[in-house]
Amino acid sequence: MLEATHKIVRKILSIAFYVIAGFFLYTVTGLAFVNIAAIKTAAPPAAWMKLVIIATFAVPGLISLLIGLAITRFQRWKRDVGIVLVSAGGATSFVAVTMVCFLMSPESKRYFPPDAPDMSQFFGDLTAGIVSVVTSIVLGVLLIITSRQKGTSAGDAI
Repeated sequence: MLEATHKIVRKILSIAFYVIAGFFLYTVTGLAFVNIAAIKTAAPPAAWMKLVIIATFAVPGLISLLIGLAITRFQRWKRDVGIVLVSAGGATSFVAVTMVCFLMSPESKRYFPPDAPDMSQFFGDLTAGIVSVVTSIVLGVLLIITSRQKGTSAGDAI
């Protein structure tokens, strides 16, 4: 009975760390859409600054993911990592489509001050954003598929 309780606690803790990792990875894929050159400052930001900002969110995401995997003793790690990647990519896709619909609406301009910069330019790095989202989803799906090819059930975690 005590062992079953430990398994449940490990599973709940690992899911909590996976959710934290998913949030950070969602943020990383969302930041890929930011056009750093569109930020108006006294001195234009360096191109590598975007990578520093993305790395700032990627590191805690990867650490949270590793902690979640360590809690479950790396059992079914491909499935778990795949689910986190697909979830992060899916959430980013939803938010990106919502932002495009909002920013394309002529009525949305009423909510911004007249001297506000064009937000579509701020989120204008579509190439990096789309590549980031597609890569996250494809890698996640491939990990899930390869984890299921071994003939094990998805419900046998831990």
